Amino acid sequence: MENRFKRHSFIKHNNKKKILNEVHVHCGRIYTPSLPTHLSNTDPPIPLTSVEIRSLKKIKNPIVKINYSCVIPLTQRRRIKRFKFIFRLVRKEKNKNPVNLNEWELSQLFIEVLNLNEYVRVPFVIQYCDESHTFNDTKVIYEIQLAEVSLRNASYKIIDKGFSALVSSNVNHF
Repeated sequence: MENRFKRHSFIKHNNKKKILNEVHVHCGRIYTPSLPTHLSNTDPPIPLTSVEIRSLKKIKNPIVKINYSCVIPLTQRRRIKRFKFIFRLVRKEKNKNPVNLNEWELSQLFIEVLNLNEYVRVPFVIQYCDESHTFNDTKVIYEIQLAEVSLRNASYKIIDKGFSALVSSNVNHF
């Protein structure tokens, strides 16, 4: 089921109503996969969320703004010195190879020592604008993947995930 909301911006020109911009908000699907403490760049990435957008062909010069957020609680079993997560945004279309749009590294070096079984909550937010693509297909899927994990002496979860896409047209108004 597609969760989608639509809004129009109008202007009156010569007593005629004209659509300036059509905006669609698409809500993403959230997955709850098993999360490893080690994932290298040679391992298959783990899908965390996806959003499906239909009918992009109908929008003139579409711009897709991706919003992803999550919180990563890390629980220390022994002293953590450093952790690293790499997240990847991928665009998938029918009969095409997936395109890696961008990667983000979340890493931190702990300076202060946490007590055993104490946890720290690390927020993570991605915003990405995909405007350089011509959409020829009726369906496009954007997916956030966990591409790499490097973590020792700790466990983690990825919680409070949110994923959405805002689609609008990039038109010259006058």
